[in-house]
Amino acid sequence: MSLIKCPECGHDVSSEAANCPNCGYPMAKKGNNDVQPEASSSVQSELNTRYTKVLKDLNAKRFKSAFAEIDALIKEYPNSHSFTELREQVVREFVKSCVEDSDICLKDKNYKDAKTIAQMGLQHDPSNPYLLNVINRVRRRKAFKRNAWLVLLLLILGGAAYAYYNLKVPDYNSEKEEEAWNLVMKYRNEFDADRLEDALDDYISDFSSGLHSSEAKSMYENLVREKAAWNAAVRQNNAQAMHDFMDMFSNGFYHKTAYVKLDSLAFLEAKNKNTKEAIDYYIDTYSDGKYIEQAMAISEKLNNGNLTKQEREDIKTVLDNHFQALTDDDEALLRTTLGKTVNSYLGKMDLTIDDMVDYMHSLSEENGGDGGFYTVHNIDIKKFDDPGAPVIYNVQFNLTNTVISLAGDEIKKEYDATATLDEKKHILSLILRYKDTTTNPAPEE
Repeated sequence: MSLIKCPECGHDVSSEAANCPNCGYPMAKKGNNDVQPEASSSVQSELNTRYTKVLKDLNAKRFKSAFAEIDALIKEYPNSHSFTELREQVVREFVKSCVEDSDICLKDKNYKDAKTIAQMGLQHDPSNPYLLNVINRVRRRKAFKRNAWLVLLLLILGGAAYAYYNLKVPDYNSEKEEEAWNLVMKYRNEFDADRLEDALDDYISDFSSGLHSSEAKSMYENLVREKAAWNAAVRQNNAQAMHDFMDMFSNGFYHKTAYVKLDSLAFLEAKNKNTKEAIDYYIDTYSDGKYIEQAMAISEKLNNGNLTKQEREDIKTVLDNHFQALTDDDEALLRTTLGKTVNSYLGKMDLTIDDMVDYMHSLSEENGGDGGFYTVHNIDIKKFDDPGAPVIYNVQFNLTNTVISLAGDEIKKEYDATATLDEKKHILSLILRYKDTTTNPAPEE
């Protein structure tokens, strides 16, 4: 096995890898005749076909289809430079088309469509000056029409002189203007972007030379730009887009919403990876996140190798039965607790079940048939279930051997114990480390 360069991103890749781990690009494996496998050729052919389809849709200005296909490719190969560059090309052509189409709509006085097209383009290029200008021109047109109707109404109700006075010398301290501005500030403080946009539009239209007109116009432009950037980030629906948006609008109206969305995307990514590193990264980064309790529960499962309650009970039962068999010199019970071969047992290596039975009989004879009884406690179990390897349980526990001497004294010997069990919960090895002996004298008569 050797390292080769990915032809797509230049990342070092094992020659045995099916795909580049950095960008997902399919890697061709070579055999004795240096012929690429049919599967890799098929995948490359499919990618070429999908790439060509995006170009065809782009040339035909089928932008919706082009975005759908290139976004699907980037989702599958997020680190592919070719696909990222192609998407940037699609964005440029789409924004260019929006500029051209909105300009045509303005010339045809189709202001509604001009605004709609400009907003679509701003979702991909929030700072495009021409598209922002289109929005402002449409807004000014709306204000102009509204003022025209106001002039007409005032002419009908009060005469041309009264209307002229109120249009040329507006009352900047009027209760109506203050009411409109207070509504703007209310929605800004509540971070209600949609209502704020309407309130600003109304204020600018009704009080174009008002006390707060400059601030209102600046706030309106910033809101339109942020809203377009937010819609673009939502459409991309990935963590990087949310990070970029939050960096650009750190105090924006959608910053908290973006953080919640980022929290959700980060947890979903960590959950799909299902590794302790990924889950712990989420816990460290989003300690106040919405999914922190779920993440901690997953982390705990990963720490215990997805150990179930039933597995814990089964292992405890096997250990209890094993030492009960030693106490009772019970061959049948002993056999149910052992694997076909015991790798290590109290210093002895590679024992068969028959060897263990003989050992148990000799132990019983040495103790005169009374070896006391054993108590298993303080069990800690780790499960190892790596793919392609047999399941193994490593068990740490404490063992107490209690015997009554001829004098009636209670003698307790304490051990630290380590056992290894196979997937059927059969003992494969057992090590005891002596800790302490406690003697409780027999009660006086």
